[in-house]
Amino acid sequence: MKNLFDTFYTLLSNNLTNPVNSKTNSQTRFIFSSEPDQPIGEGDYKYPFVVIDPADVSYENRTQTKYKASIILSFTVFDVKMSIADQLLQEVIEVIENNRFTLRTTDGLQMVKLESTNTGYEERDGKGVHLRSAQFSCTRTFNSGLS
Repeated sequence: MKNLFDTFYTLLSNNLTNPVNSKTNSQTRFIFSSEPDQPIGEGDYKYPFVVIDPADVSYENRTQTKYKASIILSFTVFDVKMSIADQLLQEVIEVIENNRFTLRTTDGLQMVKLESTNTGYEERDGKGVHLRSAQFSCTRTFNSGLS
């Protein structure tokens, strides 16, 4: 299966405006595969940012040579202001929803569906940080290669 992180990283980075770069004219990253290890606000790591969590995948046999993968994807936005985290998450959702046809035809991801959104708050490096997350489900059917 094609790397799901790469698929969604490319989709989001091509369709979202980097909120940090638009304020500072820098080239900081804002989409990650996990939370950065160093304190946010130092170096290239600034708020807000998006984390594409590792996908949860389960497999089911459909026939002797056909399999179905059920996939759950989570996207989490971090910022010190709830309004910015909420706005950026809404943009992430819109990009995915508006590209469901491309995800199906190019990447084989079928039935992409927003399942839920969540809100959280935590202390990080002495700052209050708001978290907004969205979970999507989708499937992919593929053949095992037996002929």
